[in-house]
Amino acid sequence: MKLPGWAGSLLGLGSSLLGGWVGYALAFGAGVAVTWQVAALEADSARAERLAAYSNGLAITNAANEAQRRVELADRDRALQAAEAAADAERARRDDLEATLEELRHAPAEDDRPLSPTAQRFFDGLRGQ
Repeated sequence: MKLPGWAGSLLGLGSSLLGGWVGYALAFGAGVAVTWQVAALEADSARAERLAAYSNGLAITNAANEAQRRVELADRDRALQAAEAAADAERARRDDLEATLEELRHAPAEDDRPLSPTAQRFFDGLRGQ
């Protein structure tokens, strides 16, 4: 039972005017009503404080999760860029090697200098002979 604070005070004032056992009973009732009211207000205040602390904790947790997600996305993007750069470098190296091999395959025989038999076999193999 929740009574407004002024109602408990009014009940206590009225009971003091009555006097006798009825006055004491009404004063006791007013005291109980005010005590219940104070307990209810304290419980509401504690509940509001817990709710505020929970809301703040939830906001902090959500902000931390969002920050971690952004870091993971940034890490993934950097890893993807590094992989693409490595693949581009590998393609460029392979293209350069193929161009060199094609140049060697199509080089005229008169450009050859005397080579060791092993080197000559190697270059002949590159030319596809």
